[in-house]
Parts: sequence; structure tokens; C-alpha cells
Amino acid sequence: MGNEPGSVPSAQVLRSLLSPKSVAVVGASDSRFTFSGAPLHNLSVHGFTGSVYPVNPKRDEIGGQECYPSVLDIPEAVETAVITVPAAAVVDVLEQCERRGVLSATVVSAGFGEDGAGPDGQVRQRRLDEWLSGSRLRVLGPNTAGLINLLDDYVPRAAANHLEGSRLRAGSVALFTQSGACSNIVFNRAQANGVGIGVMAATGGECDITVWDLVEHSLHDERVSVVMVVIEALGDPQRIRKVAALAHSLRKPVVLLKLGSSPLGSEVVMTHSGSIAGDEQVARAAFEQWGIVQVDDFDALWQVARLFEAWGAPTGPTGRLGVFAFSGGEAALIADHASDTSLSLPAVSEAFDQNIREVLGFAKAANPFDATGELVGRPEKLVPVLNSFLDDNELTEVLVATPVYRAEAAERVLPQLETLFRDRGDSGPRVAFSMWPAGPLTELQAELLSATGCPVLPDSTRAVHAIDRYSGWLSGLDKPRAAPETAASLSATVPAPRLGATYAEVRDCLRELGMPFAPGGHTTSADEAVAMAREIGFPVVMKGDVSSTMHKAKAGLVAVGVATEDAVRARYSELAALAAAHGGQGVVVEAMVSASLQCFVGARRDPDFGTTLIFGLGGSAAEFLDDTALLVVDEEADVGELLLGTRVGSFIQEEYPKVAMSLTEMLAATAAWFTAEPAVEDVDLNPVMVDVTSGTVTCVDGRVLVREA
Repeated sequence: MGNEPGSVPSAQVLRSLLSPKSVAVVGASDSRFTFSGAPLHNLSVHGFTGSVYPVNPKRDEIGGQECYPSVLDIPEAVETAVITVPAAAVVDVLEQCERRGVLSATVVSAGFGEDGAGPDGQVRQRRLDEWLSGSRLRVLGPNTAGLINLLDDYVPRAAANHLEGSRLRAGSVALFTQSGACSNIVFNRAQANGVGIGVMAATGGECDITVWDLVEHSLHDERVSVVMVVIEALGDPQRIRKVAALAHSLRKPVVLLKLGSSPLGSEVVMTHSGSIAGDEQVARAAFEQWGIVQVDDFDALWQVARLFEAWGAPTGPTGRLGVFAFSGGEAALIADHASDTSLSLPAVSEAFDQNIREVLGFAKAANPFDATGELVGRPEKLVPVLNSFLDDNELTEVLVATPVYRAEAAERVLPQLETLFRDRGDSGPRVAFSMWPAGPLTELQAELLSATGCPVLPDSTRAVHAIDRYSGWLSGLDKPRAAPETAASLSATVPAPRLGATYAEVRDCLRELGMPFAPGGHTTSADEAVAMAREIGFPVVMKGDVSSTMHKAKAGLVAVGVATEDAVRARYSELAALAAAHGGQGVVVEAMVSASLQCFVGARRDPDFGTTLIFGLGGSAAEFLDDTALLVVDEEADVGELLLGTRVGSFIQEEYPKVAMSLTEMLAATAAWFTAEPAVEDVDLNPVMVDVTSGTVTCVDGRVLVREA
């Protein structure tokens, strides 16, 4: 029995891949700077104590080690293989590995499904996929440099472009990427800045083992506390959701960088990996719901991970930031950036104010706090002032923003900090340092700050955003979920409208679903239109009845403020004729509704994530003011949270809870309908008129897109 598509590798298989006791390097050479030679070199210099078997039919030995003609000639059992042979020979080697009982293999070789591999590469990819479908052996790759596992001294990576072993720290951070080059960038940048990446792997072409297989496996490793992930292609969103739920249950954060977020970036991803990047907005909304910490660049990835590594996952309050700076200008800059985050900067206490008056003559007690240049000239005051800032204020995180210190100043001011934080232990708020690296000038400063055991991040403004990402982790996941009763009790018997349904048909359908449309209805003559206007009261709105997906106002099919019977008759003739010209029939007459606010309620069926609800500011300004939020609907989704993702929704929730409940019920009804009617692809209710005085909401337009049968 072979691998089923999408099946998750067993823990035994992934252990054999990441921390084996024996490895065969197939296609091995003695040149450390080639893909074929680097694995043997790295295994040696990083101290792998297991059995290593070079395989190359053209060599008797490599580096003093016996070399075997094929995997089948190796006399002992082999757990895993690193394959560096030409692409055309890869499947043959995999067949030998399976016959020999090898559990897993890393295929370094390129020339498969990548864009540049051409038709021959596509043929090789199909052959590889077909072979894997009938095999028990599991594959990392192809087109990957492989992995680094410092926790177990196993480094078979097929490249030698990472930092030397003496400069690496085997910490509790894991890194998994699809791109090998990206893994190298993040790994080296992170390690150079004190992040202890214990295990790292790149999945390359992902013909079998995926990034999320590796993430899930690492979450079960007690030595791993935080996982960094870089992806280009989405893969299976439900798989991601399952892994995110595991991370949540284990209180281990997953920090994610998703590449290909712009149209051009998505195109590059397709060219690079042959994968679809997916809808960025929907993906970001889903990842946020699932408790995945999202960042926007390589440095933010490791900076956020460094905070989790040093501080641990938060178990108590977060987000009350204190800023201890040595420059008033930098303090102001940090405050500017903090205002763009969810962090607060609480006022300082009277106790701290009193201490500052006694110790520092020119400093003003505030948050951010400018310690002034006096502490450089009188460094003995640093410890009591900083201790007071940490202990006498109600803060959860503190950023100590240091200036550029040359060696002499660093030696005078900073050594006492190591003793201070050793004595403090874990008491008080979480502390991070920032600095502005300036080459050799600040090398000693970086060394002395690192000795404190606190995380040290370059650039205080980036540090603020990293702290914001840290403090926001799981902010919504641990809240009790209470979906409106409407969502559970809705009738699932409202059928989807027909393909190409008119506005009147869609209106009737949505009203049956419970959407509060303005009074009115469809008319087929001027007399009917007048009668309808009399019934609902003047003035009225009249709309030529055409397909609901058509923009009626732009086509001249809407008349607003029609105030007399004569005007209704005149408008009817014009609108009915125009509707007929667009394939419609008749005119819808509705009550004219005024509003304090206009909102947008909608949903669409995303090909990757399923039903996605949308809420935000509505009306003609919606596209320009960009105040919308998305929610991917699943059994854990809290529809009520969607409003709080927008400025207009937060205002309504705070000031007009009755209106908020009505809007939430509309969203819940839409979500339930999408679940019951898979033919429905898209729903827009825009604008939804909100009258805060009466607490009512009224729909005055609607659109439904239905999938062709």
C-alpha cells in the first residue's frame, strides 16, 4: 500500500527524516561547495555521531569514508537518504531506497515541476508523483537544500552557506519554509541576532512532505517552544487550521510570513514554485482567527520569534508598554509607531515620579521616559532609575531603547545591566532592548546587552511592532464563543435564486431569509407602481428590475425621491423601458430610507477557505475608505467579532448594541444560508441603512451570484 495524496507522514517517518541514526548520501562528492559535497561536510563539522554512508558508483572512498556503488550495497540498515543525483535518476534511486527499507529521503535535485524545468521536468514530476503514490517511503523536496537539526547534531544540508557551528545556538525555535533560499536568509539573520533556531528545513517542491507536516511534528517536540513558517502556496487550509489548533492547545505560537501577497508577488510565486498564492485578504483573516501570528518580512519573523523564545508564551496580561529611552527624539518616534498598534502606553505612577525627582534633576517622569544624557555621564544612576521604572509602574512589557554607544561609553554604562537582570530573574514586566547597529562601532554594545539575557532587537520602531505581535497572540482565541441564536435556528429551506435572477427575485429571497428590506415590491405597470407608492408612502425609490448583479445606479436604473403620483408614472415609463433594454422587466418601488450610517454586509465562497463573511462601511464611499473586515466561517468562528474588526462596527457595538445585534444576526443568517445552499457564490447587501435613533437596520439593495449548474 502506498502513500495516499495528502496523507500525513507518521511520527516515525519524520523522526527518521529529521533525527536519524543513519543516513545515506547518494551522489556524494568531496567538494563542500557543491550540492553533492556539502551534506558530507556538514555532517562531519556539526558532529553527527550516527552512521554515514556515501553512495557513488564512481568512487571507492570520499574523505576517508568507504563509498558504496548503490544504496542496495550498504550492509547495514539505513533510516534516511539525501539524494543529489541528476533529476532523471531520482526515481530509480528512490526505488533502491525503498527496497533497502529506507523510511524517508531528501531529494536535493531540481528539474521537476519548477517553471524553468520545461516539458521534461513536468514528465519527471508526473513520474515521481506516480511512484510516490505506490510507495511507503516519504520524500522531502524535490529542489531543496534540506535541513539543519542542531538539537540532535544532524546537519545533512546540501549547502555550506550558513554560519559556522561555533556561532550557532541550538535553541527552542523551529523554522520551516518552502523556499530554500528564504530558509537560509532567515536562519542566518536570526542566528546572527541571537535567535536559537534548533531545527530548520525547507520543503522545496513539496511533492510529498509539507511545511505543515513538519510544523505539526515539531510542536510535539518538548524542546521546541515557537515555530517560524515561511510559505508561498497555501496548500490545504483545513490542514493549516488543524495544526494551528494543536499549537493553540500546546500554547506554542506559530509565526508566519506568507509570500505572494500582491498581484505581482503572487505571479512570482507561480513562476518560482508553480503554486497558487491564494487570496491574501481571506488568508490573513483565517490565519488571524486561528491564532497564527502574521508578519510582513523576514526580520519581523525572527524578531517576533525571539520575543516568544525569551519571554515564553504570554499567560497573563499583555499590551501595557513602557518605553525607557535615552533620547527624547527617539522616545517620540517610538510613541508615533506605538500609536499604530494595539499597545497602550500607560501613564507613570506617582512613586516613579517621586523617584525621578530625587535621582535625576532634569528628566521628566513620563511614558515614554527620556532618561536624558545624564545617565551616560552618571551611569551609577541607571540601575535605580530603571528598577523604579520596572517596579513602580503597571507595565507588562518594557522596551529599553539604547542609543549608539561606542565601546568606551558601552563599557561605562552597560555592564551593570547584566547584574541587574540576573538579580531580577523573571520578576516584573517582560524587558527587551533595542539598539541601532553601526558596524564595529556598536559590537561591544550588542555583546553587553545580550549578556543581560533579554532579547536585543535592532531598530526601536521595529521592536515596538514585534512587541505588538507578541502581545496580540491568541487575543481572540481564548474568549468564550456565543454565536447568535439566529444562526442555529434559521430555516435552511430558503432556496437559492435562479441563475441570473433579477433584483426583485433576489429581494424576495433575502427577505424570506430574514433580511430587513425596505417596504415595497415589484410592479409591472404604472398603475401598480402608483398603488405601491400610495401604500408605502411618498417619497419613494424606483428601480428598473434587471439582474441583481448589474450596477443599477451606474446604468441609470434608479430614481430617488420620487414624491408624486405623476412623477411615479413618468419614472415608471422611463425605467421600465430601460430595464427591458437590459433584459429585465418592470420596476421595483421601495420606501425611501434615511440613515445615520451606511454599512456593507456580504459573503462569498472562497475556493480555498470556504464561506467568508464581510462587514464594513457601506455606500458609495466603501471602496475608498477601506473599513472592512473578513471572517472565515467554521464551527469556531464568532460572527459577533466581525464587527469589532472595523472602525464603524466598533463604534456601533460600543454605542448602539441593539443595532450591533441586528447586524450580527444578518451575518449569521448569511453564513447559515451559504452552508445550506452550496449554489450560492456571492451575496452583497450594500448599503444597509442604519438609523441609530430608532435602532433599526434596513437593506435597500442586494445582489446574489449563483453558480451555474
